[in-house]
Amino acid sequence: MIQNLLFSEQLEQVRDHLLSLARLLERAGVKARPEIARGWVDGQEVMDALHISQRTLQNLRDNGTLGYTVLGKKYFYRIQEIDDLLRNNYVMYKLSAWGKEDEHPATDDREGGDR
Repeated sequence: MIQNLLFSEQLEQVRDHLLSLARLLERAGVKARPEIARGWVDGQEVMDALHISQRTLQNLRDNGTLGYTVLGKKYFYRIQEIDDLLRNNYVMYKLSAWGKEDEHPATDDREGGDR
């Protein structure tokens, strides 16, 4: 009985938080994405998310790197395809050996002079 009471109190708190969040989003003018477009984003969203220009996005379309669909004059892209593109082009760099004196740029004084 006590557990049910605690659970219902927690559920009430979650409900209150969700309502507060909904009011904040409404005041901020955030609109819900239509269900019909689930899994798709438009070009502006892609450019904003990836921090790329319109020309770069066009190059990705033109060279076949990123698939798309066109409705009217607006381009749409699959979120999953963008995610796959990022995963497939992920590069992990190895750190160079900074412990060696001759490889560290700050200590390499073979050329130049003392300042």
